[in-house]
Order: sequence, then C-alpha cells, then structure tokens
Amino acid sequence: MAYDDDPPWDLLADGFGAALARACFGADAALPENWEARTPTPAEAGGEHCPPVPRPPPAVVINEIMYHPNGDGVDERLYEFVELHNRTDAAVALAGWRLAGDAAFAFALEQVLAPRDYLVVAARPALLLAAYPGLSAAKVAGPFDGTLDNGGGKVALIDAGGAGVDSASYDDDFPWPIAADGYGTTPGRGASLERACADAHASLVANWLASPPDGATPGAANTRVTCDLPLCVLSLETSPAAPGAPIEVVAHLSRPVAAADLRLAYFAKRRHSDLFNPEAVDFTAEDDHYVAALPAFEADTWVRWRIELLAEDDWTSLAPRAGEPREQPWLALFVPPPAASAMAAYHLFLAPEDWAAIYKNALDGRAIGDTILDSWDATVPALFASGDRAFDVRVRFQGSQWQRVGGCDATATFGCEKPADFLPARLLSFRIGFPKYDQFRGRKALILNKQHDWGTTADFRFHGLQARTGFRLFQAAGVAAPDTRFARLRVNGCDFHIALEIERPDEEFLAARFQSEGDLFKANGCPRDVLWGGCGGPFDWADGRPLGPRGLWTADEVYAWNYERKTRPYDSHAALRALIEELDAAAHDPAQLRQALQRNFAVRDTLACFAAGNWSCVWDDAWQNYYLHRSGDDGLWRVFPWDMDQCLGGPSCCANVSATASVWRGRSDCADNWELDPGVFAWNRFKDYFLRAFPDEYLFHLCALNETACAPQALEARARADAAELRAELAHTLLPLTPEKLEASETALVDFVRARHAYVETIFIPRVDPGPPVLAIAGEEVVLDAAASDPPPGPDVLYVWSNGMTGAAPAVTFQEPGTYELALTITRTLRLGEETAQVARSAATWVRVVPAPVCYFPSAGSTVVFEAESNHALHPGTGDFAAYRWEPAVDQAASGGAAVRAEGPARIEREPYAVSAPELDYRVEIEWPPGPRTLWLRVRTGAAARRCYIGADGEAPPLDAPVTLPATGDEFAWHATTVVFKAPGRALLSAWLADPDLAIDKLVLTADPGFTPAGAGPPEQPARCGLNVFVRGDANRDGRLDIADAIAILSYLFSQSPTVACGDHADANDDGSLNIGDPIYVLQHLFARGPAPPRPYPAPGLDATPSDAFTCGD
Repeated sequence: MAYDDDPPWDLLADGFGAALARACFGADAALPENWEARTPTPAEAGGEHCPPVPRPPPAVVINEIMYHPNGDGVDERLYEFVELHNRTDAAVALAGWRLAGDAAFAFALEQVLAPRDYLVVAARPALLLAAYPGLSAAKVAGPFDGTLDNGGGKVALIDAGGAGVDSASYDDDFPWPIAADGYGTTPGRGASLERACADAHASLVANWLASPPDGATPGAANTRVTCDLPLCVLSLETSPAAPGAPIEVVAHLSRPVAAADLRLAYFAKRRHSDLFNPEAVDFTAEDDHYVAALPAFEADTWVRWRIELLAEDDWTSLAPRAGEPREQPWLALFVPPPAASAMAAYHLFLAPEDWAAIYKNALDGRAIGDTILDSWDATVPALFASGDRAFDVRVRFQGSQWQRVGGCDATATFGCEKPADFLPARLLSFRIGFPKYDQFRGRKALILNKQHDWGTTADFRFHGLQARTGFRLFQAAGVAAPDTRFARLRVNGCDFHIALEIERPDEEFLAARFQSEGDLFKANGCPRDVLWGGCGGPFDWADGRPLGPRGLWTADEVYAWNYERKTRPYDSHAALRALIEELDAAAHDPAQLRQALQRNFAVRDTLACFAAGNWSCVWDDAWQNYYLHRSGDDGLWRVFPWDMDQCLGGPSCCANVSATASVWRGRSDCADNWELDPGVFAWNRFKDYFLRAFPDEYLFHLCALNETACAPQALEARARADAAELRAELAHTLLPLTPEKLEASETALVDFVRARHAYVETIFIPRVDPGPPVLAIAGEEVVLDAAASDPPPGPDVLYVWSNGMTGAAPAVTFQEPGTYELALTITRTLRLGEETAQVARSAATWVRVVPAPVCYFPSAGSTVVFEAESNHALHPGTGDFAAYRWEPAVDQAASGGAAVRAEGPARIEREPYAVSAPELDYRVEIEWPPGPRTLWLRVRTGAAARRCYIGADGEAPPLDAPVTLPATGDEFAWHATTVVFKAPGRALLSAWLADPDLAIDKLVLTADPGFTPAGAGPPEQPARCGLNVFVRGDANRDGRLDIADAIAILSYLFSQSPTVACGDHADANDDGSLNIGDPIYVLQHLFARGPAPPRPYPAPGLDATPSDAFTCGD
C-alpha cells in the first residue's frame, strides 16, 4: 500500500500522535477510506469495520491563515490568526474541539459556530481587534499557544471525539503565494492565505491565494471565493545549466491545459549594457507535465525566464505568479563557468552605476552632525548565483566606516564592468541580502568579508587565515561564534577576490544554538570626540558604559543606535539599558559587582568568550564588533565575538597583538589597551567587569583553553589546511596575494600559535629550571637542583622527572658512564568547583656521568700544572657538533712536543654546546678554599682571536660568555681567565670547543694572584693515581706518553734493560704481547698521526682487556 499525508487521508496520522489502522481487511488497501487514524495499538486486532466509508467533507474548515503579519515595529507573532468557517446551514457546537499543530487552542464549552459564519482564533485577541477595527469581538477566540512558523507550518482542527476535521499545511515560498510572507505596509496586518473554495481540499496549493496587501479578512468572507480554482504551477525543474548546453524546463501544473496556451519567455545578459530582448519558446505536453527548452548560452550568462499562460488573448505570468512582491517579475538562472576548484564560487552581477552608488554611500559615512544618513545602509539591486542557482538580491558594502572604504584598489586589473563615475573597484566586504521568498541555504544575508587591510599593493597584508582560525578558536572554546569558510567571489563575469564567508548572527544563527532566540544586540558604537575627530549623530561609546542624550537624540535613541537590535526589532532597549546601569552602579564594589554579574550573565560562557578573545589577541572589541545576547532559554546574557581582523599576531594598525600581549586586555588597568589619543584608552567595560570580578575563574578558563582548543598541533593543522585551500586559488583573485606572501602569512600564524601557547603557559608556570648540567661519577649519588623553578611543589603542583623521580631535589645514581638527559615536567592543576584544568611545562638538563676517577693532578702549593695532551677524557662532538673535535697533535713548539688542537668547519655559536660540543676534561685535586681561581692557558690562535669555554665541575658558562683568546700568530702565548670552584678537594676542569684552529699546549691553575707563567711555564706535575692504574704506552711510568717511552721499550727488548716494569703498560697496541710493534706504534702516533693507543689512554685507568697474558695492569 501507499499512503499520503494530505486529504482524503486521515490528517491525525501526520504528526499528531495517531497511527494509520486498516478499517477493513476485505477492502482494497489502496483506498484512503480504508485507513483510520487511531492511537497506536500494536497488540490489538483490527480490520473489522467493513465496508469502509469515505469521510464526508467537513462542516467546519480552516479558511484563512495569517502566519506572517507585517512586523514593522511590532511583535508580528502576536497578530497571527487562524480563521474557521462553517460551510453548512447548521450551527456547529465546538465544545471539546481544539486546534493542534503550530497553534494550539481548546474551544470553550459554550462555543458555537453559526451557519455560514466565521470564527477567528487569534494569538492575542485584543491586539487583533485593535488592528482590524471592523472585526467583532464575538467572532474572536483565543489566545492560542504556539506560533505559526513563518517558514511553513501546519494546523489541524480536531473534534470532541478526537477525530480529525480539517488540516492545512502551508509554505512561504514557491509554489505557495509569497505575498502572504510578511509583506504589507501596516504593522500587525499584511497579507493572509485565503482559502478559495471551502468545498475543495485544503491540501491543494491552488486552493490558497494571498489576500491583498493589508487586506486580510478575519471574521468575514475571503477576498476571492471561487471553486473554479486558478491554474498554478506546482513544481519546476531545470536541467543543470552548463556552457553550450540547452536547459530543459519541466513544469507540473495544478490541472491540465493546452500546451499551446503555455510558453517559456526569457532574455539573457552577460553585461549590463546588453539590450533587453525577450524571446519565447513553446512547451510540449508529456504525460502529467510540460517541457520546454532554453537555448544554449555562454558561460557567465544570466538568464531571466518565466512561464506564461495565454488568457483572454493576453500572456500572463504563471510562474512567478503575476503581481507578486518580487524584485523582478522573472525567475533567474546562471550559466556558470566550469568549476576551477572545490572552493565555493559565488557570482555577483552588479550594475556599474549601482556599484558606484554603494561606494559613495560608504564615503559619506553614517552621520553628519546630528543627522543620520539613510544612505549608509542603503542597498542596490543585483543578481547573485551559486552554481546555476540565481537569486535577486540587495547588496551594500559591509563593515565599519573605515572598512567600507579601505581596501586594495583593483581598478587597473579588473577586466569587467566597473563602478561608474571613475570610482575605484576596491576589494571590499559585501553584505548580500536575500528576499524572504528565496533565501540562500535558509539565510537572509550572506557576509563576504575582505581579508586584507586598506592600503596599497606594496603594504598588502592578508588576514584571512587569522580570521578563520580565530572564529574556530572561539567555537572550540564553546562560544557561539559564526561558522566560516573561504569563497571565491566573481563580479560581472571576472574573478574579484577570495572572501571569508561569515555566518551572520541573527534568528537562524540563534535557532541553531539555543532553544529560544531571545534578544540579540550588536555593538555599533564609535568613540565620541576622539579617533579621527569622533563620530556624528547619536553614535557614542558602546563599550558597556551608561549612555545619555546626545545632541537631538534622547538616551533611549542613543542606546538603540549604538546597540543595534538583531532580533525582536519591535522591542525596546530597556533591558539592555537596565543591565548596563546596574553593572555601572556595582562596578566600585567587588562583592556587589560579582553578584550582579552572577545574577545577569551566564558567567561560564562569558568567561570562555573573553578567554578566547584575549588568547587570540582580539583588540577591536571595545565599542564595536561584539554581540550581547540575552537567551530566551535561561534569561541570562552572553557575549559573542564578531571582528577577527588583525588578531593572532597581526600585524595590527593600533594594538599589541604579539604572542606576549597581555592576557588581561580589556581590564581597565591593562597597559595593552588601545590608546586612541594621548592618554585616552579604550577597553570593553563588560570584559573589565568580568576580569576584575572573576580573576581566578578567568585564569581557569584561559588555562583550559590553552591546553585544549589552543594546543598548537590542532590550530597548526587547521591553519595549514586553510593555506593549502587558498594556495590553489591564487590565480582567481585580484588580491596581491603571491605564493610567497601566503606562505609568509601561514608561517607567521603558526609561529604565533606556538609562541602564544608557550607564553600563556608561563602565566601558570613562570619558570621550569631543572638546574645546570651536572657532572656525576659512576656509582655515586648526585642531587639535582630545580629550586629555581616557579611555582614550588605543592598539592596542585607536581614535579616529575623523565626517569620517574619526583620533587625539586631528587637524588639519582648512574652506574654507567655517559650523558643522560633528564627532563623536568611541572604540572599545575587549577580547580573550579569539581572541574580541573591542567597546564604542564618541561625543560631538560643533562647529567654527564664519568668513570670513577683513578688519577688526579694534585696541587703543589699554590699551583696545579698539566700538559693539554694529558687530559683525562676527550669527548668527541655529537649531534649537530659531530664534525668538531679536539685532536692531540705532535707540535715541536709545544712544551712537551705535543698539544691539543680544536678542529671543525666553523665557530660554534648555538646551544646545546655544553652537551654536544667536544670537551676536554682534566681532573684536579686542590686544597684551596672555594672561590674564583686563575687559570693560565698556553695557546696558539694564529692571526685571529679564538674562543673556548672553561668551566669547573661540569658547569658550562653561558653561550655568550666564552673565554676570548687574542691573536698570537704562530707562537704560543699565555692567557689568563677565571674559574670558580665550589669546594676544596677533587674537581673537574673542562674546556669546550668554540672556535676551530685553536691549539692548547699547557694549563696552569693557581691560587696565587701574583703568579704569571713565562716561556714554556713550569713542568707538569705527576698525576696521583690508584693501584694498577696506568697510561697505555707509558713504559717508563712518568704518567704520559712521549718518545722516552718508545726508547724504554726498545732498550727493554734489545738491551735487556730493566726500563719496563710492567709489560701491560708498554703494550702500546694492546695486542697482548710486547714486541717491536709497540715502539713503532708509539712513534707513529706521536709523529705520523697514527692511531691513539687503546684505553686506558690518554687518561690513566685500568686495563680494558684483562684477559691478556699480562697481570700487572689489571
């Protein structure tokens, strides 16, 4: 079986809670009368009401519907009505009857509808009677509950037994009469939907006609009563419009007519200067529809067309209906060029003289003196298309008095029809308004925002990425912010620019986010008497301060102009004014201010809005560019954002929008508030109130936002995806947006996001300092020091190290030598009631673990002397510094015949040099008190000064504090620096490579401030070593490797001289035996750059191969 939702099918099954139940199993299931609307009874039997009986026409019908009265200055909903008509000669008692659907009303027990009479059920009877003076109160009932939907709805009449009597569904656009959709000139009146024939079904579109403007007939016969229903078009279909292809038009009519009585009239234009030359093609009848074909057209052609009916020797428009309140008495379509990409493409057909007009309107401004200029928001007609769908629209420029006139001038590069009167074709923002009868995606207006500041091509700045990221950031924070997307705008057949399509906050915007629209106001103020001379008319500071009379304008009028009402235009600004005055009175008492805000605002939502705005550096929201909304759901106020220009790093014309801009912008004492004139600062009072009354709660929201919606990974990914979308469109815009400038904009945004995130973290965790790099001895405990971090550890502040340690000063022991990175993560938890938000910051230090020392150079009185090549450890460069090294080298000019030379491709001027740069280690044992000591270095630098870093106990000096060694030419020379020792005893002295081509021969550490070495300096002091500790190849046991060791081995091998006490010491190549190869190995290393001996070398130590035949070195 197939069912329907229109009569003669039972209406109660269509959304009124009833089910269709079969009346008689023996009758045809296709008969509407064989189905009854009943309360659902799935477990009960049915089908026993045989034979099914068709329902008779109802005695009482729905006869007139006023679903959208004229709302100029009044609440249109209060003037709605539904009229009933008794079509019989007998009275009908309405006791127990009711209206259902969009309007709900139960009739009084005594209510009777007289024969052939009318009864009006009104939303507000008293208001309806006042609007229609001739209407008798006896014919009016009400009020009804609910609202007749302006976009289409349904109403039903149900009798006392619960059976459906009549129902009517209506719509506000084609094929229904659009004149009933709010048109008219008298507030509260307008045009209604009138039923032409009470005997014909209410489901027939042709049975409903629009009354004359302001000519509704509540309580009386309709204007045109006839059962010879007029012909109307029920549906229209067109094949997709494409260049070079005919366009088929298919029409379904309310009743058959001769095809010869129909024609398709049209005309086409590609330029406004093209002549108006209407033509027509015939329809053919096919089954239940009619078909005609428009000829093929070129791309960028606008086609006006309509279906005409021949009646009384004259052609009359059938679709659109003749006499409808349209911009043009034609339908429209557009032949688009082939799609260039996936980005939405919009087309605007704007006459040059109209383009010039809206630019002149913008130049004139909003007001002159006390006079408001109507031209400011005046619109001009245009055609708009998306795909092949075309709309008659009204357009103007969008934005403030500055933004409407400032933008890139594309006059020279724009190749289509331009503004007349030699005015520039600037790339500005457009507001495109759609008629009520033909809205674009259900929207009244389309905002296409320019994405650049005013200025020349040379100083072009692109803000589209920042603006879109900003709006999405607000949404991620839970704020009711507009949706956005990029769109290509073409004007008069030529590419114009890439715009940011921004959802317009209005009734539809609120309906998608709240149950009830409530009151919405947009701040449209202007700073009085400052900023380029101030503003005329009633415009004043719309920053939340109380407003008073201005010039000829009363205080109420000033409020109305500065806070534009976007919903319920019939209502006053009394509630907003009361709010502002209440907050102003409480502003100087913190407790009263907090209570006032809690009483009036959705505090959490508003704080989230201010946190998102201050994170993203929104700055132009002091007296404009924000919305105030009082929800119809909870009666509380909220703040919504609007303008994202120059946020998220700018650059900005007027404010600090850097990554380190204050997060307290808007508080009255914030230094980053906008200074308009010297000493005149601007800030938003609502924001100031909240930041002063709820500082801790605000920081909680800022913290939560920073770690979730503002996490760099998420914002970066979106920004890069947006940039990729734009990159594919650069050929389709007259913006001076090159790939290089787009890349620069993308990079700047990503850099800002990272830096802003890091900066905001410092508000909650100002400093993470895990301490300097630490030197540790394998097997010995070392204590880390993070005491300089802030905040200190506590119940809500956790210090956790990467190896699992906790606290600011944990102890750790490493058994194996090496360099270990230890990261400290400080996690701070903020609490707001039962909610928590966490922020974490990390920083790393390093622990360099060296083997347990076996040898030290001890102090002999006031000095410690050692050769550079006698280092105890030589650490190679790693990571970025792998190409650098300290290299022992034979040097006849050195005191011991050898030196250590710094080698590498260039100087080292970046971190982490203390961990990755090559390092020389010398272990010393001193008996002096702690403090600074002089270190003399015998160095050769060549023709230029060289640098190195010197530190004690593994603590490296800052990158900008190297030891600078002056040029010495080809000779060695002494240079003094200072090293600080923390305590007497054993210590480590380190030298880090900074510049290549530096040779170090000898080091002298002294506690004698009067000591100055000369010549080759004092001789090296013997190292103090433990048992079995040796330097490989040191056959004569003098603590170092030199030519004397090669001679000692040769004497032992060939003269039986007792010069070698331990074979392991003399086994220079560590092959497990003592032979001629060992002195040769030593000589090659010393004089021919041969390989160095295996460990232990050059620092003393134990044998690394104890399994050899020698036992003396183990």
